[in-house]
Amino acid sequence: MEAADEIFEDIETKIGSVFDNGTKTESDAESDDQFAGFDNSFMSGVKHISSGHVCKKILYISLCPGTSVRAWDVLLFLPTLAFLIFLGIRWSSTKRKLLATHSPIFRSFHVLVAGNTLVTLFRSIIAMIAGSFEPSEAETTDRSTWIISLAILMMTEISVITYGLAGAQLDSKK
Repeated sequence: MEAADEIFEDIETKIGSVFDNGTKTESDAESDDQFAGFDNSFMSGVKHISSGHVCKKILYISLCPGTSVRAWDVLLFLPTLAFLIFLGIRWSSTKRKLLATHSPIFRSFHVLVAGNTLVTLFRSIIAMIAGSFEPSEAETTDRSTWIISLAILMMTEISVITYGLAGAQLDSKK
């Protein structure tokens, strides 16, 4: 029982050291070896970002030394690709269900989901490619693709809300 308590306290200390704001004690210093190579400063485009937060490290770390592909772009790309593969695998049964229903809202919903997945996939691919540009061009390209994808996602959310209200109005008239 005491061994389990010691293991739990050790894990809790390690997790706490990852999420601290750069204030470290002597016991935290040995548990923070995975980030020993970082100097808590990163370059993003033309501005210098100094931070001890793990989230900023993941956002600006390149995946492999010598490449411009950031870990964050890959972390966005992989689940989106997995979901797109899932949609492709399930396409035959989804197609049968869409042909069986006569609801344009249901069909539109499936088109919006597939469209959003493609937009997010293209955004992450463009972000990975843009990393090889000059820093100012890469930041402009990355921000532009984020704004475009956010606009499309917002349009989708508004469409879903509108479809929900329209569907509720159609159900109440029956």
